[in-house]
Amino acid sequence: MPNPFFYGGRVNPEQFVGRRAELQRIFAGLEVAHTGQLQSFSVVGPRRIGKSALLFYITNKFAAYLMQPALYRIGYIELQDANCRTLGGMLEIILKQLGVGQLSGKKTPLVEFQDAIIELKARGVFPVVCLDEFEELTAHPDQFKPDLYDSWRYLINQEAITFITASKSPLIDLAQDRGPTSPFFNVFSHLPLGELTDDEARELIARGAECDRPFTSTEQSDALLLADKHPYKLQLVSSLLYQAKADNRVVDWAELRREFVTQLQSVGLEADMGRTLKQVGRPTKEGEPTESVTRRARFRTFSSVFAFALYALAIALMIYSRNAPNEQQWVVIIAAVFVLVGIVLTLISFGVIPINDSERTV
Repeated sequence: MPNPFFYGGRVNPEQFVGRRAELQRIFAGLEVAHTGQLQSFSVVGPRRIGKSALLFYITNKFAAYLMQPALYRIGYIELQDANCRTLGGMLEIILKQLGVGQLSGKKTPLVEFQDAIIELKARGVFPVVCLDEFEELTAHPDQFKPDLYDSWRYLINQEAITFITASKSPLIDLAQDRGPTSPFFNVFSHLPLGELTDDEARELIARGAECDRPFTSTEQSDALLLADKHPYKLQLVSSLLYQAKADNRVVDWAELRREFVTQLQSVGLEADMGRTLKQVGRPTKEGEPTESVTRRARFRTFSSVFAFALYALAIALMIYSRNAPNEQQWVVIIAAVFVLVGIVLTLISFGVIPINDSERTV
């Protein structure tokens, strides 16, 4: 079985997890297309947060969300593609993705594109264009001039097309950096993309329990502590954990943490050093992971408090025994038991007695 986790690029739609709120909002905006109220979205978020994966998933799985998917043509365009470096090249790629065909060259590329989209509308088809890495357009004003955005705004006004864009900065900011702003940039619903929810992060990690090298519950918890809810970090730590479990090898968490940090730095992301160094279970001399530090700390705190309570009860019983009119031997025995249990709990709270086998030294 291949590694079920992938962090090297855009996630395959079959491996896509989460983004329920964002998908619900986008498809709710597309579902009203038959009323003529087309809604465009601008997905904005930092690098490696999953913008490309979201747009690619929408392109490939829209039929599962829309009531009448046959009415839609949804195309995904990666604007870093060399074929999208010119206006004609980009418009032709869009038309191919929408199943329209190629530019004939009889008119200017922009006029041909506009006519093709209007023709789709006349046939009752709703084209949705997903533009990934929108910065590539505004960064090349010599190729993508205001006429392009004016034409697209015209098509939006004609309720003939809708756009879903992905960028690191809001579209209005990208446009203002290049001079006067076209009205095109004012029609988008802003959709910020951040980390996954708690449930979505756990769902992603839990996939490791169903693979051929199943993750234990402790391994899932420690991986989640290391990566938090960032989708790229979750895919990365899960992939590294899967690789470490190859051939029944024992997981060396110290080595896994080092590789995790190195991989993050190679793509310009930072690791939360508090999580990386403190919260994830350390390896023993055999390299086995321990229970999470947080869980052990809570148990030791409880042991310390309970030991104090037992000492107090033992003292109270001894005072009662001395003041009792008759000798109370059973009281002394109970007090002694309380003291012994309190001593054991005190040793646990100070770490002298290990909580589990993974804390024992050899």
